[in-house]
Amino acid sequence: MSNLPFGILLLGLAGLAAATMLVVIAIRLGKGDTVTPKPPYVQRPALLTEVEQALFNRLASAFPDHLVFCQVHLPRVLEVRAKGPDYWTWFNGIKLLSLDYLVCTPSMCPVLAIELDDRTHDQPDRKSADQRKTDALQAAGLRLVRIKTTELSSITDLKSFLEQDADA
Repeated sequence: MSNLPFGILLLGLAGLAAATMLVVIAIRLGKGDTVTPKPPYVQRPALLTEVEQALFNRLASAFPDHLVFCQVHLPRVLEVRAKGPDYWTWFNGIKLLSLDYLVCTPSMCPVLAIELDDRTHDQPDRKSADQRKTDALQAAGLRLVRIKTTELSSITDLKSFLEQDADA
């Protein structure tokens, strides 16, 4: 019988230790839930670089009867017509790609995609992405024009890109 009070004492101490641990854990979890760090986002100074903005302005002037959009996510323009696992294979190939510029009719139908290629497009990973973009647009039947930053086209040249498309 003398062991019974000692056993009860040990059981009580174990229970107290467990309860203390639960309280400490609850306090730590509670602190994590109530203190949310500020997200590390800041607004960019401009949507486009100076060169991109200059070309955008020239495109808007060259196509006054059309709408010109910039930085368009490619899956907003192309639809994957495949089912099952094939859908995801094809979608994954374009999901991270965007178009520098997209020229649309007033009814929002895309008629011309334009890419402004600077020296970064000579890098192997960019070449691969550029080829995927070219292949996807060609398969969908949307004309793509690539313009090197070192050879920016005049407004007359820009108009001819759409005129060539109309003649095709």
